[in-house]
Amino acid sequence: MFKIKSFSDDLNNDVYESHVSTVPATRLDVLSVKDKLDTSLHEFRARETGICPVRRYLYDQCFDEIIRQVTVESIDRGLLLYGIRNELKMTLMSTDLLRDSAVGFGLRTALRYNFNDIQCKHESDKLKEENELLRNQLSIMEKQLAVIGEEKDKILDELDANHRKEVKQLNSIITNQRLLRIV
Repeated sequence: MFKIKSFSDDLNNDVYESHVSTVPATRLDVLSVKDKLDTSLHEFRARETGICPVRRYLYDQCFDEIIRQVTVESIDRGLLLYGIRNELKMTLMSTDLLRDSAVGFGLRTALRYNFNDIQCKHESDKLKEENELLRNQLSIMEKQLAVIGEEKDKILDELDANHRKEVKQLNSIITNQRLLRIV
């Protein structure tokens, strides 16, 4: 169930093998493992909360040691814990994959909204410029309309004056002709 670990010494070209101990764990062994875990957590500055790969690695090592100690006493219990550990690792890998996927989706969504915001701001600036241009054109046209209105009023006044003058002349001619007929 447990693999033999091999180490090599580059200085002497020696190869060492580490075998799993078959001696049952005592209470002191369990306390020793707990102390080593606490020391390692502090030494490697593992975060106490949140996702921490260092803490996960150290707890995996501790759990492997607990599985070893239980397996020495009862192979069936050890195999059960080994299966539980494997299932837990699969669940954690699935959770990591899901988290990574969710983070990726969140980033893509944020980038899309950011891009949309930039496009909307650009479109808004463009519309503001167009609005200002149209307001300037409106102002110019209103001034032209006022000038045309003044010219129209002036022309109408002249036409009205000419019309009155002509009416007066025609009335004068008619009156003169009537007077001539009477006479």
